[in-house]
Amino acid sequence: MSTPPTPPTPPKEPIAIRLVKVSFKMTTRRDASGVPRLPADFIAEQGQLVRILDVREEAELIGPLGHIPSVTHVPLSKIGEVPALLDRETCIVIVSARGGRAGVAACLLEELGMNRVAAMEGGMAAWKQLGFTTLRDPTSYRKVLKAIAPGMGRDGRPIVMVEKGSQLTAAQIVEHVGDPTSVRWVKLGAFLLHGKRSCVDGRDDNGVIGTPGGDAGELLLALAAVEKLTGKALAPAEVEQVLLRHIDTFGRFYMHTDVHAMNRLIVEGYRKDPRIAPFVKHLDKGEEWRQWMLAPPHELRAAVLEHVCRPDVMGCGHLRFAMTDPEFQVRPELTRAFLEAFHRLRWAGSPELLWIVLGGEHAEGAVANITLAGGLHSYTRVPLVSPSVAGAQIFINHPQVTSFLRHEMAAFLCEIGAATDEVALGAMIEELGTLQGSRTLARLAGGLPVFEIHFALDGTPQVTERGMISV
Repeated sequence: MSTPPTPPTPPKEPIAIRLVKVSFKMTTRRDASGVPRLPADFIAEQGQLVRILDVREEAELIGPLGHIPSVTHVPLSKIGEVPALLDRETCIVIVSARGGRAGVAACLLEELGMNRVAAMEGGMAAWKQLGFTTLRDPTSYRKVLKAIAPGMGRDGRPIVMVEKGSQLTAAQIVEHVGDPTSVRWVKLGAFLLHGKRSCVDGRDDNGVIGTPGGDAGELLLALAAVEKLTGKALAPAEVEQVLLRHIDTFGRFYMHTDVHAMNRLIVEGYRKDPRIAPFVKHLDKGEEWRQWMLAPPHELRAAVLEHVCRPDVMGCGHLRFAMTDPEFQVRPELTRAFLEAFHRLRWAGSPELLWIVLGGEHAEGAVANITLAGGLHSYTRVPLVSPSVAGAQIFINHPQVTSFLRHEMAAFLCEIGAATDEVALGAMIEELGTLQGSRTLARLAGGLPVFEIHFALDGTPQVTERGMISV
């Protein structure tokens, strides 16, 4: 009797997809009734790996509240058909007017075996209050939910994957920014209060406002500019106070690392340190480590800080260069004080401080500079652009928005007494930021083509090639 053949091992899921699923699960919270919910600002940043379903009546999608661009309409009466069309591990967000019907649908899908489903907190009313764009055009949402076959896009066309190491073309960039699941819009005033600046790193699947180092890179840059302008070194306590005042004023604050750096931190740091190793020997899965790192035991925090502030475990290239490259003109002691303040406040429970883990290898095929027609005002819509395109990535940079926010930063720092000359500080931040940004892109993106993606007032993108990044 012959032995039956061993079934083939399923292909390992890409780390980027696994991280999206982990983030989805860890961000989901249950309300008093046990309904899984996600905040609207988290949902707005999600890329193509998250399916958004609107369960309202069709007339409501073109009514006063409008709908999220590219959402799929699945009436509440048909929500039970979803498990037959989507994999049970698909990340699904349910939307209704104010969250009531979405909660009913989310609970039903959980009962039917869907493992990653949540209702949007506050529904479309919350989405609009946060300043995110809605549409009332009956052609801008999908009327039929379809399973997506491997290698196919949501529009039914094959995805032409880009080989790793290949450069992206203008045509591929045009197709990417023309996809409403790749670009979401938010009013600049709302972004100031509820948004975050992400790094230019192409491994982020979310829609981003990009600048080297994200919020962390920008505040460290501004602190270095303060020191250059005043000729005075900031004390660690002063750095921590500035960070506290920053999150009090602007809200969410982004710093990222990556899976490779986290693995080095765990294997070469925590597991080999006799002060820490006995307390982490039971930890195995990524979610377990994430929970532990959210708030390490108090008696271990001094030792943990020694490891987490090392350059070799810094997953953000821009911040690592700031720690090691004298040309960045940032004092090592300033960087250390900033990183320690970030982690201490995060461990103390500051919910605004986000330590994002990016996954996978770098596969960027271009640099994209995002610009907008007209001036920037509180009511100006700005695009959050996903760096992920056709199996490749783009370094996403928003120089125009970044410049506006740098001058807001200068005003803020002068108001809290860190400096006195707002104009001079703004100019210093711009000058030093240009130097640092060019050095980061030269090291991470040398030889890649640069595209300007210019959005007209009506949101139409125009893509123009602007040369290459010098090596």
